[in-house]
Amino acid sequence: MKSTTNKLAALIVIAITSVAISDLAQAQTVAYTGATIETMGEDGRIENATMVVSDGKIREVGTDIEIPDDARLVSMAGKTIMPGIVDPYHVYKSTAPNNVRTVVFRGRTFTIPGGGPFSAGPFIRVGEYFDPFNLNFNPAKRTGITTANLVTDGRGLSAFANLTEEATAEMLFAKNGLMFAKVTNQTSALDVVRKPLEPPKKKTSKKKATTTDDKEKKLSPAEEIKKLWEDVQKGESRLFVNVNNEAAVAYLLQFVEKKEKIKLVLVATGPNLYQSLDQIKKNENVTVVLQPGIDRVPFSADLMNVSQLLAEQEIPFCISMSLSKSQLSASQDDPMFPVAMLVKTGLDRDLALKSITIKPAELLGLEKTHGSLEKEKHANFLVFDGDPLKTGSLLQQVFLNGNKIHEN
Repeated sequence: MKSTTNKLAALIVIAITSVAISDLAQAQTVAYTGATIETMGEDGRIENATMVVSDGKIREVGTDIEIPDDARLVSMAGKTIMPGIVDPYHVYKSTAPNNVRTVVFRGRTFTIPGGGPFSAGPFIRVGEYFDPFNLNFNPAKRTGITTANLVTDGRGLSAFANLTEEATAEMLFAKNGLMFAKVTNQTSALDVVRKPLEPPKKKTSKKKATTTDDKEKKLSPAEEIKKLWEDVQKGESRLFVNVNNEAAVAYLLQFVEKKEKIKLVLVATGPNLYQSLDQIKKNENVTVVLQPGIDRVPFSADLMNVSQLLAEQEIPFCISMSLSKSQLSASQDDPMFPVAMLVKTGLDRDLALKSITIKPAELLGLEKTHGSLEKEKHANFLVFDGDPLKTGSLLQQVFLNGNKIHEN
């Protein structure tokens, strides 16, 4: 009995000590010295730089800064530091059961997966059933993703999360994110986006609502969803639409062409975007999200770098490192290789790095706190043993709010 009591007391001491050390690490001032820092901000790339971090935020960054006397010095000589990757479209949970269709042939019923419209099923509020233990977060952290816009493969309202070291509900820092949907070129799928965005029919009513009634009235779930779509109509909120074929891209662009206020984010592969680049360029409110990599020109053996084509036509875009789950898993040893290939085949280096950091942060409205290494922003950063875009460079450490969440 005495032995059990002693063990329990020891465990309590260890637990208290661990918490104290964690709190100390968060509060302690650390100066990372001698690094090459890709700030992704106004200062650009800084050689032999120092970055001072305390309380989870960047206090100073540059070459001629005063290091606090109580700061712990960490040499980063020969290493490169860049901002943590911001993933603008992270499908972290599947709603595949909705993506089926039933066919009756010669009196027999067959269920075929993948046949129905992707947007079938209920409107999902990701923040309301967030699962911090989802295994999709593990390869994301190993790739250097520190912040993600969480969606499902259906439709609903996204949520923003920081990918902390330990699975916890606190990963979710914005329960209500942005509207999203996934569609095909089927009428029923496109209607999921088209119908809510059609102008509302005017209704005459003799009843006059008072100001007090409007303030006290609590919206029903259906009314809340209607309000979300109204915000999209007014251009007050972005709409992410994952489009799975070329025809659906063309139909969707044609639909929003006359709706000048709608800020559309097209999530699609290079081949599905290729034929619509001129149409996309006509609408300044359209932004593209695509996966990194080299694609083939449709119906051809020729290769193309769609991100470079977007850059040439000055079409705003950013890259989701997790859009292709197979690619995400395959590139764990060299996570920046797909981005490096874009640069090697013509994409501007600075733009390539911005497309996975500050550009998606701006798209999500998080640019004041995320996406670049600047004073008073969150200390979310990656440490490489060399140039991040050089083949063989190892992602050694991943930091979130000044705390190490992954190490190779």
